Amino acid sequence: MEYIDQVYVYLLNLRPGDKVAVSRSQDPARFVETVKRLMDNWGLRDKVEFNEDYTILRRRMEFIKPITKI
Repeated sequence: MEYIDQVYVYLLNLRPGDKVAVSRSQDPARFVETVKRLMDNWGLRDKVEFNEDYTILRRRMEFIKPITKI
């Protein structure tokens, strides 16, 4: 399995609200660049986010839109 695929599966398996220290990765710079690529090209921008200095990755909370019409 390609590295990008491994990171994708890892991100999808995080629970909403989970935080991960980027420094825990074997290659933090590669991890950050891969996550950025996934966010831009694989539709994960609404699923994960970094803090301002890219040291913490967080799985965003998932909100269910309220039903406005029945």
